[in-house]
Amino acid sequence: MADRHSTPALENADIATANEVLAAIARVQSVFISGEGAEREAFDDLLETVLRLTKSEYGFIGEVLQDAGRPYLKTWAITDISWNEQTREFYETNAENGLEFRNLDTLFGYSLKTGDRVIANTPVEHAAVGGLPPGHPPLNAYAGIPLHSHGEFVALLGLANRPDGYTDAALKDISPLLQTIGDIIYARRTSSDRDNVLQRLAESERRFSLAIAGMTAGIWEVDLVNDELFTSNRLLEIIGRPPSAEDRGTYARDGLDLLLSRIHPDDRTRVHEALQHAWTTCEPLEIAYRFQHADGHYLHLHVRGQAEQDMSGCAIRMAGSAEDITEKMRLVDVEERTRARLAAVTELSGIGSWEVDLLTGAVEWDATTRRILDVPPNREITREDLISFIAEEARADVRTTVDGFIGDLGSWDMEVPMVTARGRRIWVQVVGKPVIADGRAIKLIGSYRDVTERRSREAEMATLSSRLSMALEASAVGVWEFGIDKPYFWWDEACNRIFGREGFDEEMTFQKWRECVHPDDFHRVMAVVDEAIESGGPAIFEYRAILPDDSVRHVRVSASIVRRYDGSRVISGTNFDITDDVNTARELDRRRKEAEQANAAKSQFLANMSHEIRTPLNGVLGMAQLLKMTHLDGVQANYVETLQSSGRALLSLIEDVLDISKIESGVAEAAFEPFDLHDMVADALRVVEPMAREKGLAVACDMAADVPAIVGGDEARLRQVLINIAGNAVKFTDTGHVDVRIYRTEGDRIRFEVRDSGPGIPQDRLEHVFDRFAQVDASVTRKHGGSGLGLTICREIVRQAGGEIGVDSRLGEGACFWFELPLPQMAAVEDEDLRRENPALPVAPGRILVVDDVETNRVVAAALVRSLGHEVDTATDGLEAIEALANTPYDAVLMDIQMPVMSGEDTIIQIRSSGERWADLPVFAVTADATAGARERYLDIGATDYLSKPLDLESVRRVLDAALSAERESAEPDSLETGGRAASG
Repeated sequence: MADRHSTPALENADIATANEVLAAIARVQSVFISGEGAEREAFDDLLETVLRLTKSEYGFIGEVLQDAGRPYLKTWAITDISWNEQTREFYETNAENGLEFRNLDTLFGYSLKTGDRVIANTPVEHAAVGGLPPGHPPLNAYAGIPLHSHGEFVALLGLANRPDGYTDAALKDISPLLQTIGDIIYARRTSSDRDNVLQRLAESERRFSLAIAGMTAGIWEVDLVNDELFTSNRLLEIIGRPPSAEDRGTYARDGLDLLLSRIHPDDRTRVHEALQHAWTTCEPLEIAYRFQHADGHYLHLHVRGQAEQDMSGCAIRMAGSAEDITEKMRLVDVEERTRARLAAVTELSGIGSWEVDLLTGAVEWDATTRRILDVPPNREITREDLISFIAEEARADVRTTVDGFIGDLGSWDMEVPMVTARGRRIWVQVVGKPVIADGRAIKLIGSYRDVTERRSREAEMATLSSRLSMALEASAVGVWEFGIDKPYFWWDEACNRIFGREGFDEEMTFQKWRECVHPDDFHRVMAVVDEAIESGGPAIFEYRAILPDDSVRHVRVSASIVRRYDGSRVISGTNFDITDDVNTARELDRRRKEAEQANAAKSQFLANMSHEIRTPLNGVLGMAQLLKMTHLDGVQANYVETLQSSGRALLSLIEDVLDISKIESGVAEAAFEPFDLHDMVADALRVVEPMAREKGLAVACDMAADVPAIVGGDEARLRQVLINIAGNAVKFTDTGHVDVRIYRTEGDRIRFEVRDSGPGIPQDRLEHVFDRFAQVDASVTRKHGGSGLGLTICREIVRQAGGEIGVDSRLGEGACFWFELPLPQMAAVEDEDLRRENPALPVAPGRILVVDDVETNRVVAAALVRSLGHEVDTATDGLEAIEALANTPYDAVLMDIQMPVMSGEDTIIQIRSSGERWADLPVFAVTADATAGARERYLDIGATDYLSKPLDLESVRRVLDAALSAERESAEPDSLETGGRAASG
C-alpha cells in the first residue's frame, strides 16, 4: 500500500516510471537551483524524458506569452523536425533563443485561446487543425496539455505520434513532471519582475504593520493562591467567549487549569515551562502559542506577563496581556513563503540581489550575487568592494552614471565589465534604484545578472555578420527584402550596382523593381514570386533586368518567406549577377557547336575517303587474291605477294585512321563478353608468325598456369592490341627472338609482356612512343614504315578497358612492351565447347546472288564466291536483284549498299517486308563504309551480317558457311516452298 504522503499521480505508476519521473524532477531542480545557466539544456532533458515516458515521436515545451492581448507560444524545448533547407536554417538560427508560433488556427492555438487540453488521435478530423506545411512530418496523434502554476496558464506541452494515441490515463503518470515544468516557467517568469515583487512585499508588510497597530490586546490576571483567573471582555471576545456583564471582565475558578486545557497540545509543555520559569525568576513572560477558539479552531496568541512573589519568594499572582496575532502569523507565513519563492526565482534565474544603506554604509549581497562574483559566504562586503569589482577602465563611467541617477532619484540598467574575486573577467547586467525617504535617497537596491555568455554570443554574431557582409561585398551578391503584408522595400549597395544605380535610392519600391524585369520574363517571374508568397516556400529563378542605360543583365534570385517580429511577412533573398556566366555559357555553346560541326565534317570526310579508297582497293586486293589462286611461277608469285602486302599496308593505314577517329569522337565502345583467352593469344601470334619465319626469328609464348581460360572482356580489341605490339616487336627485330609472357597480378588483372632482342629505344624517345604519328626514327630515311598510330590506338583501348600500358627499354638491349588490364574469370561457354569438339563440316555448294553497280566489284565478289564452289548470278542494282529473287531460288545474297536506281538499304528493306518466300533469305550488306556504327545500322534494317570492302576470301567463306549451314539445318524437306534452296550437286 502506498504511503499516505505519496504523490497521488505516482500511486498508479509502475516503479520504473516513478523513478524516472522523480529523477527528472531532481535533475531540473538541481540545474535551476545551481544557477549554472544551462536552462535550455534542462528543458531539452525534460522534453526528452516526457517523450520517452509517453512513447511520443516529437513534441515541444513552450511558454505562453501575450502580445497586444493575443496569446502566442515561445519554445523552451522543441524536437528538431526540420524537413528542408529553409526549416533547417530556421531551427539553427532561432532554436537557441526559442521559436515563436503565433498562428492560432492550429491544434496548439486552440489550447492557447481556450486554455483547454486537446487530445486528437485523428488530427485531420479535429475542428482546430489548420493543416500542415508541405514536407512537414506526419501528425498521427496529438496531445496539447496546458500547464498552470499559481493559478496562471504559463506553458503548453505538445506531444505527437504516440503509437496507441493519447488518453488522460496515459498522461496521468507524468503529472508531477508537468507541474514541475509549470512551476519552473512561472518562477522564471516571476524573476524577471523582481522589483515589482519586492515592491508588493513591502506594501504587504506595511499593511501588516497597520493591522497590528489597530489591534487591542486582552487583559488577564491569575491569582495563584486562590486559583482564580480574571479575563477582560476584550480577551473573551478574542477567544470566542461571550463577554461579561461587567465592563472589566469576569472571574473564573480553576483558571490555570482552564488556561492550559485550551492550549494546543503541541504547545502545552512549552507554555507550562515558560510559566514555571517566570514564576520562579520573576522575569517577564513573553510567548506565542496556539489557543483553541470557542468554535474549535486555533488562534495564535502573543502573551506577555509579569509574576509577583510574596516575601518568601513564592509566586502569588501573575498579570499580563494576550494579543490575537493570528493574522500577523498568517502574514508572516505569507511573507516567508514569498521570500522563499523570490529566493528560488532569483536562484533559478541567476539574478542576484544587493542593497546598500547610504546612511550606515552597510552592504548586503545574497548568495547568487556572491556566486556571480566568486565571493565566499563569510567575506564581509564593503562599499569599496562595489567599485573594486568593476573593471578598472569602466569605474569612472559607472560611478558618474550611478551618481547621476541617484541625484535624479531615477533607476538604472547597464551592462558593466567586472573582475571576480578569482580574477575571471565577466559582464554583469546591473539594475538599481534608490529608496527614497523625505525626498532623498537612503538606500540603493538592485540586482546583478551574469550576461557574459550572451555578450559572447552577440560578439560572435557581430563577427559573423561582419564576415558575411565582407563575403557578400567580395562576391558581389546583393541582398534585398520587401514586405508582403505592409508596404516596405529595401536592398543593399550590391543590388544598386547590379541594377546600375548609384547610392541608396529611397524611392526604390517593389513596383520599380517590377519595371526592371525584362518584358519577356515578366509573367514567368511574377508567377514564381506569387507561388512562393502563397505557399510560403522558397523561390529560385533567373531573369533579365533592364538597367537605366537600357543594357541588360542576367540575374539569379534565391528568396524565401520570413515572418518578422510584428507578425508581418516579408520576402527576402539574394541577387547574383550571372551576366558573365550566361555570356560564357553562350560562347562555350557556340564553340561546342562549331567543334561538333567540325568533328562531323571530319568524320564525314574520313568516311568518304575510306569509302573512296576501299572501293578501288577492293578491286586491287580482290584481283590479287584471285591471281594468287592461279598457276604462277616464283617471280609472278612474288609480284602478287608484293601487291597484296602493299594493299594490306594501305588498308591498315585506313583502319588506323578510322580507329583513332572513333576514339577521339567517343564512339569506340568496349564490348564485354566471355571468350577463350588461350585461343585468342594463339590466334594473335599466328598472325605474326609468318613475318617472324621470314626473318628467322623465334617467337615463344609463356602463359602462367593460373591464367584462366575463359575471361570476360573485348576479345577483338584485346587481339588488336596484342597483334599490334607483337607485330611491332617482329618488325623492329632483325635477329634473335620475340618472347610473350602472360601472368596474373592482383585480383582479376592479367599482364601481357612482349620482349624482343631488337635495337632498343633511346631514353629521350620512350615517353613519346605512344604519341600519335610518333616513330623511334622520325627521319625520312627510317628503315621501318608505319602510320605511327598503332601504339596510340593500343594505349586508348587499354585505358578504356581500365588498364595500363607502358614500355621498358635501353638502347641496344631490346624493348619490353607491356599492358595490364582486368579480365575476370567467367564460366565456359557451352556453345563454344561444342563447336570445338565438333568442328563444322564442309558446306555443300549453293547458289549466291551478287549485287553491285561497279563491274570490278561484281567480278571480284563473283570470283571469290565461285572459288568456294558456289554457283553465282549477278545484278547491277536493287531492282534487278528483286527481279532475280522473284524468278530464281537463291541460298544467299551479297548486297552492295551504295547503288543507283535502288540502293542496297532500300532493297534489303523491301526484301524483308515483301512477304515472299525469299523474305527471310540471308542477305549480307557489302560496303566500303567502315565507320563506327555501320554494322549495327545495317543489321537494324534487316541485313544478316556485314562485310566491309575490300573483300577477302576468308570473310566471304565465314559468312556464307554460317548462313548456309543454319539455313539447311532448319529447312523442311520441301525447302523450295520456304524460299531456301536444298543441297544441290
